[in-house]
Amino acid sequence: MSFKINKILKGTISARWFENKNINLEKTLFVDIVIPVEYSLNGKKGKGELVLDFIRIPDIQDKYKKESDKVDFSMLKGKAYTFPKNPEKGYIDSSFYLFSHNPFDVDEILFESVSEDMAKVRISGVIDFTYEGVDKEVGMDSYPIKNLKAELKC
Repeated sequence: MSFKINKILKGTISARWFENKNINLEKTLFVDIVIPVEYSLNGKKGKGELVLDFIRIPDIQDKYKKESDKVDFSMLKGKAYTFPKNPEKGYIDSSFYLFSHNPFDVDEILFESVSEDMAKVRISGVIDFTYEGVDKEVGMDSYPIKNLKAELKC
């Protein structure tokens, strides 16, 4: 059994305000990234998405204070951000869907280049297949991702 990401398709990056009074989360500006991929699993091809939600990027959160502000991602050019693993404070709520939602622990996001409408990033982390028992289907506990290059429409 084997799993492999074969192709990275053009994804998206966006910003959104979110609050949840039930957990005392004040209105906060988060960044979301979605990266469609093509993969092979045991010789069969499939499509999926790496979904990174609720990313806290201090440079974005420090600059924008009003919902009416349009976020300019170009300020992230050349910057790298590291993140702790779930469930440590500051982790990225991210996953890869394969039979179920599999946690994707993102270690780092590097913004190589950013223009008004496109960002080129490198992402490193590990997909955990043990969380929902998917490891039995794919024949591995986890899938490391090192410097995955992605283009994101802003």
